[in-house]
Amino acid sequence: METLDINVLDDIGYYGVTLKDVMSEYSREKETKGKAKKVRVSVNSYGGEVLEGLAIYNFIKGREEDTETNIVGYAISAGSFIALASNKVKMSDKGYFMIHNPWGATYGGADDMEGMALLLRSMTDEIAKIYVNKTGKSIEDIKSMMDAETWLSAEEALSHGFVDELTSGSEVMNYAKVDLTKFKNVPEKVRNIVNKNSEKMDAKKFAEHKVDVLNEVSTKIDDIKNTVTTMVEDKLKEIDPEKLTNTVKDSITSMKDEILTELKASLKDVVADQTKDQIDELKTSVDSMDQKIKDAETRVADIVAKIPGAPDPDDPNTKTPAENAFVRGAVAKVSNKSKY
Repeated sequence: METLDINVLDDIGYYGVTLKDVMSEYSREKETKGKAKKVRVSVNSYGGEVLEGLAIYNFIKGREEDTETNIVGYAISAGSFIALASNKVKMSDKGYFMIHNPWGATYGGADDMEGMALLLRSMTDEIAKIYVNKTGKSIEDIKSMMDAETWLSAEEALSHGFVDELTSGSEVMNYAKVDLTKFKNVPEKVRNIVNKNSEKMDAKKFAEHKVDVLNEVSTKIDDIKNTVTTMVEDKLKEIDPEKLTNTVKDSITSMKDEILTELKASLKDVVADQTKDQIDELKTSVDSMDQKIKDAETRVADIVAKIPGAPDPDDPNTKTPAENAFVRGAVAKVSNKSKY
């Protein structure tokens, strides 16, 4: 026999499971599986919005198919009465069931406050009737349990008539962040399980988030590289080879001037004290300066040699071979993307 599945495995309301979600899931199941005689409702919820919970309860209650609830972990607050919408209620032998009075908040004048109080009392009566119809207990007993915020183990929920059958299974964790401070009588076992599960989920979420962050950073780095490359290429297109060549010529002249100044300084020392050692040093210095000039010309040639549109290095009417080599080399260096 085909079974349609509906899942209520989160808080109740716009931040979790809504009536719209349940109806959509039911419709998808029918489209996929066709006509069925049974609907299975899996519940693991810490509760949430009362009105949304009542709407989900009414929807499940109104199904023409045979309905069965399986409380796989927790049925707390609004989750508890949703679980009772089915014809039969099963519960994991390691689960928990909790009932209490609905809460609410408002602001305004005395009439607003009184209106909220009337609404909460009305909600309490409606929810209490659901529990009474399921358990056969008196309305007074149920309201007393709701006033006390009663937490029931699976065995206790069975003995009080909230569930019809216990199933064997491991504890199912609600992975949502749960604020237990809003409840008054949370059993220590439940508190420990929730805290332990929250820690596990935090580690899992961190691992997943870390991967997302690394992927995002990698993507941004690639974007930056592409942007920089494009900017450099655009700037290269704007370079005037003639102006760059003149700039290089000025740099060569400046370097030669610096070398000449250094030579002159050395010559002054020689004139002051023309010893053989100083003359030898001067010769070495001259040789060194000559090599510096050659090295400088070679470096600049490498920078400028390949600028688009640069004068033909073989044309004797334009620049010297060395200057044209400088122009060609500059383009090769500047347009090399591997440098960025």
